[in-house]
Amino acid sequence: MTCTLVKSISPVPVKRHIHYRPFLVNHLFDITLRHWEFEMRVLGAQSLRAISELDLPRLGPENAARAV
Repeated sequence: MTCTLVKSISPVPVKRHIHYRPFLVNHLFDITLRHWEFEMRVLGAQSLRAISELDLPRLGPENAARAV
């Protein structure tokens, strides 16, 4: 899978806006990463990584702590 969920269903710039990031991250954790379909969980993880890479020093630790 080369496409991430964020890229496939929304314009790429959306993830770059700080205002939308909490909503995207919450949706990924609460819905996508718990989805019954394995492929959706993989896409959710890829999307979470792509969003985290935009501000890795801050989002990396926050998301890692939440994932445990």
